[in-house]
Amino acid sequence: MWKTAGSRNSTWISFFQNQGIGASLIDFAIQKCEAKSLYVLEKNTGAIRFYERHGFVLTKERQLEPGTTEFIVKMESPSFHPSY
Repeated sequence: MWKTAGSRNSTWISFFQNQGIGASLIDFAIQKCEAKSLYVLEKNTGAIRFYERHGFVLTKERQLEPGTTEFIVKMESPSFHPSY
């Protein structure tokens, strides 16, 4: 798991941001792996905005991340309609 800002890992993350790598990976996951939904830390608003730019929308599903006190939220592709 990545550490908070100011750690060595966050420096590496910052170095790779805005290079198009994440966009390429999410596009690949959508097109080749048919990714329909994902979970993201609720407090990670930057990641939520990133996924929204790639067509995902927040759902009302929210749960504790196992082993932590942090919540994760589910995001889905608007073209994904699960059958209930």
